[in-house]
Amino acid sequence: MASTTNKHRIFGEPSSSPPAKKPHDVKRESSQKKPKQKAPNTSHRRLLPSSLSKSSDEVIVEEEPHDTLRFSSVSSPLSKSSQEETAEENNELLSRIQSGVKYVRERDRLGKPIEQTTRFELDPTEASSSTALDLLCSYGTLISSSVHFVVYELGIPRPDWVAEGALPGLHDAQWWADKSVAEVKAGPFAEDCDVKRVEANIRGQQKKRSRKKRPTEREKQINEKLEEGLRRQKADLKMYDDDEGVEEESWVWEENQEKEGEEYYGGVNVGLEGKVKDEGDED
Repeated sequence: MASTTNKHRIFGEPSSSPPAKKPHDVKRESSQKKPKQKAPNTSHRRLLPSSLSKSSDEVIVEEEPHDTLRFSSVSSPLSKSSQEETAEENNELLSRIQSGVKYVRERDRLGKPIEQTTRFELDPTEASSSTALDLLCSYGTLISSSVHFVVYELGIPRPDWVAEGALPGLHDAQWWADKSVAEVKAGPFAEDCDVKRVEANIRGQQKKRSRKKRPTEREKQINEKLEEGLRRQKADLKMYDDDEGVEEESWVWEENQEKEGEEYYGGVNVGLEGKVKDEGDED
């Protein structure tokens, strides 16, 4: 009779462990669970030093060094063009200053005054403006200075006073000298037709002024009112703005005129006071 110990377990007793697996089964299971590792793609991998590798399993790819471009040594065509433009501007500025220095020295030698001047603003921190600053310090007049800019005034000849090609002809501040009124009104670059048109306008204005010498009706009325006001002021008469005052004043003036006529023709001093006295005597 077989025992029942294997059939019934006591509560809390651990169950029997499963049978041990064979070594070849363990290898087969591990091969199924682990995914296959892909071969590293070295086409886009960056070079990493050995100190930055996280684990020993990571593959470090070492590639042969390639020639790299140094951008600091290679300049773009845009930077070249800007540098050329700056150099040209500096050369033009220096040539203008040199022509101004030559003009100032020539005027000093002849003992004549400087007719026109211009002002130059330079940056003292730039190395390209050192020569220009030396010339301006010697022959120019300092207008203002600061940390970032310096302004000098220098005499300049006529050809350099106006930019070349900006105007059809050169002119200076005294272009109007020895010219008629019509030529001055027409401008420094006026042609003969422009001068003739201005002369016609001037003649028309002169005719209008001559016609206005005779007073108009309005001017006549204004003059009459002024004369009447002056007469009243001299005669100590009242001046009224309403019509009644004007009528009363005119009546007083007419009465005075009549009194003056009676005194002249009658030879007797007859007045209001005399009339009142005669009436009182009769009573």
